[in-house]
Amino acid sequence: MEKQRDLYKLADDGLWPWFNLDKGLNTRRGDALHLVLTIMPEEHYQIIKSKIEDFQWYLPHEDMGGEIFPTFSKCVLYLSPLLEKKATDISVAVVGYELAHLTLGHKLLIGYEGDKKQEKEADQRVCEWGFEKMLKKIRATPKRAKARGKNIRKTTRRKMGRR
Repeated sequence: MEKQRDLYKLADDGLWPWFNLDKGLNTRRGDALHLVLTIMPEEHYQIIKSKIEDFQWYLPHEDMGGEIFPTFSKCVLYLSPLLEKKATDISVAVVGYELAHLTLGHKLLIGYEGDKKQEKEADQRVCEWGFEKMLKKIRATPKRAKARGKNIRKTTRRKMGRR
């Protein structure tokens, strides 16, 4: 993964959310956003740059507690404050994944089959950018959590005298 542009280029192109990342690169989301935007291929970067008027960054501070504000943008790119508590590679994969949806022009609420297709396309795009290992890590997480949930239910049933 070779960097193709620096923070100054992101700022000049209007793609760096200064108002949301007042601590700049001292946050996991900032680090992840910086990495993904500087590594993605030029053609995909230009797609995002061309859509700067159509979307708005939303990177709320942890203390906001779910507070939201009205927006006039067609699309909001939301990066949860919970990413600050995740491993850096997970934050990078999530940020890359959300930006992949943007470069692909995906829409929300198109139905189950359409959603599955869009998810697969976004996964492929993130892998093209060199984040395949990171993506696999976040894809494995729900499976582990689901397995833990099953084990907890079995243990609870046994303690309650059920099978």
